[in-house]
Amino acid sequence: MIPATSHNTTLPSKLWVVLLSCCLFPSNSLLTLAATTNNNIAPPPPPIVYTIAGSDSGGGAGIQADLHAIHAMGCYGCSAITCLTAQNSVGVTAVHVPPVSFLREQLNALLDDMPPVAIKIGMLGTKELAICVGEFLKKVKEKGKPKVWVVLDPVMISTSGHKLIDQDAKDAMMEHIFPYADILTPNKFEAEDLLGRTFHTSADVEAGAKDILNMGCASVIIKGGHTLKDVKYAQDFVLSSAPLASEGERLFESSRGIWLRLSR
Repeated sequence: MIPATSHNTTLPSKLWVVLLSCCLFPSNSLLTLAATTNNNIAPPPPPIVYTIAGSDSGGGAGIQADLHAIHAMGCYGCSAITCLTAQNSVGVTAVHVPPVSFLREQLNALLDDMPPVAIKIGMLGTKELAICVGEFLKKVKEKGKPKVWVVLDPVMISTSGHKLIDQDAKDAMMEHIFPYADILTPNKFEAEDLLGRTFHTSADVEAGAKDILNMGCASVIIKGGHTLKDVKYAQDFVLSSAPLASEGERLFESSRGIWLRLSR
């Protein structure tokens, strides 16, 4: 069940948080946890969620924002840093990418001791980083059960439209990470870049989501914080290879796609 929800909170407005919470918590799990706590029985340890992303020194995005969101969902957050940025609320002044071998060390250290139930992937600035993460996901998936959910935010183009990675890094991400992604969450610009065409209407977004789904991921959310000619409010488009349901208003008839009207 994917609920239509409002983001009128102080938390980062990322729809992957909503979807991941649905994956991690069955409908009664939080009530059960509260009941056991009231009976003075030690609750089970929180689920472990990795964020593999860049560090935002300003705290507004990257692993800092991810860890806040993971904690708000009642999970324990672990991080593997792909790159370091010097930035504030105004902009980015410098980016440093540590050796890919160090990212591999971070990931292996976590997996040896703290296995995850979910992994959220953000900025992968180079081809080598994308390949490294893809190899790690293959290792995780080969372990089999329990299932590890993978959320990929393909950080390629900023909200303002600036490119953040080169073609080699994008190709490596598509080849090595897309096949393991349960949820892909591009913004409008990133979805357009993946497909090499521009979205003008909501019908364009729907068609684009179907084409992105054919690239190998299990489901896709095209984040709708950008203007379309026929839409005057922000919409996120969700399309999955499996049927989806929503308690929110359905804005078109389809068993596989859902428009969610979210306040931002």
